[in-house]
Amino acid sequence: MEHETKQNPVSEIAFDLGTVNSIVAGGGNILVDKPSWLGIEMGSKPPKICCKWDKAMNMKGRSIPSIEIIQPMKNDSMLYNSVELLVMELALEAQKKCIISAETKIGIGIPLDFTYGDRLVFREAFKNLGYNDVYLIPSVFAVAIARGLNVNNVRGKMIIDIGGEKTQIAVICMGGLVSSKSIPIGGETLTAAIQEGLRINHDIKVSDYTAEEIKRISGTALSDMKNPQAEHIVFGPNTGTDEQIQATLSPNEIAEWLNEPLTKIENALSNVLERVPPELFNDFSVDGIYLSGGGSMLYGLAERLSRKTKIKVKLVDNNYSVAQGVEMALKNIQENQFIIKL
Repeated sequence: MEHETKQNPVSEIAFDLGTVNSIVAGGGNILVDKPSWLGIEMGSKPPKICCKWDKAMNMKGRSIPSIEIIQPMKNDSMLYNSVELLVMELALEAQKKCIISAETKIGIGIPLDFTYGDRLVFREAFKNLGYNDVYLIPSVFAVAIARGLNVNNVRGKMIIDIGGEKTQIAVICMGGLVSSKSIPIGGETLTAAIQEGLRINHDIKVSDYTAEEIKRISGTALSDMKNPQAEHIVFGPNTGTDEQIQATLSPNEIAEWLNEPLTKIENALSNVLERVPPELFNDFSVDGIYLSGGGSMLYGLAERLSRKTKIKVKLVDNNYSVAQGVEMALKNIQENQFIIKL
């Protein structure tokens, strides 16, 4: 939900540019929360946006040839200066609720595997829009800060952030990364696993949207939850004949389909834990591990990871953690050594 704000100047603006959703925070408020989808009119120079947000997302798979529907933050969508277009549209939405001046500090949450090439793309996008005071902040630090954790003291903290395309795992201490790993497994991977399971086991084709709904309503990370999810009836065309058919899916069956990508997350988590000094391990074995991101909302996932690590995994039930943490970090740039000037 977007919160109402007055038309006042803000000192800091934070962007969380996600593959699925993008968030903008400023003045202690959430200014924008939109799906990260744009519709581009093919052949237009400069590129022309003909639809965006929910409308563009709902046109995926239905658009006419003259319109291309893209997710600008996907690795294969760096077309038409799409990142710049996304930032521009988000800034326009934010400016309906606040004033972004030349003195406003701009912060962007970035993944652990952020590359030099990504940095050049971001610098070009933000500079072209007139933003000069721009900073990059690793999203795992932002999540910790939003949770109220002191990332600059000697006590170790562990963050697992599962986004649309990747999972990031990090142990933080004294403003630095002690052990970390990023793998290309995220919420969209789980959605694709459900589509594949339906195709192989029930001969049914479903859209990304339908598979996402199945995951949200009946998906589970464990087959032995005390309060299991409900069964799900799905309709779709037969993969061979295109005849409309239906299937009833149990949570246990969906859990089997999701087991492979979830096991990869568990293995990455074990890899990070193996490289943590005992003193820091003891810190978060007492304090717990923090689990965040849209992909973390899969039912039973926190419980599954707790069983794997024998450490309490706490779900950060807040889609705005990265944006809020980035904004908070900008208030102490000198103190936070992990902040990178763009």
